[in-house]
Amino acid sequence: MVLYYCEYCKFSTKYKTNYTRHLETKKHLKQVEIQTKNKQEPPQNIQMITQKKQIVKEDKAKNNLNDKILKKMMYLEKRVNELETENRKILGEKNLLEILLIQFIKGKDSENKQNIDNEEDSD
Repeated sequence: MVLYYCEYCKFSTKYKTNYTRHLETKKHLKQVEIQTKNKQEPPQNIQMITQKKQIVKEDKAKNNLNDKILKKMMYLEKRVNELETENRKILGEKNLLEILLIQFIKGKDSENKQNIDNEEDSD
């Protein structure tokens, strides 16, 4: 973030248009005149970048983002584990159903063979 600062007037703003407008004000021009008459070395009116504040903000933003990513990753790992457990349970139930179906089919085949044998004996 850029901060525009006038050392004559101790005026600061983050908007260049406000800074430019300030440079044309009576107050600013009077301060420049007073300080020049007093033979003070006139400070330069320049834009100052508050890099330290910007770095701190960026670090906070990165930390917040890292925290969010970490929380999301932990949630996803937990969810994957839950789904894997659920999948194992479903596979176990599937295997059990297959076994029961095979036993049922074998039982039906035995009944059918008995019925066929009984029919042949009665003829």
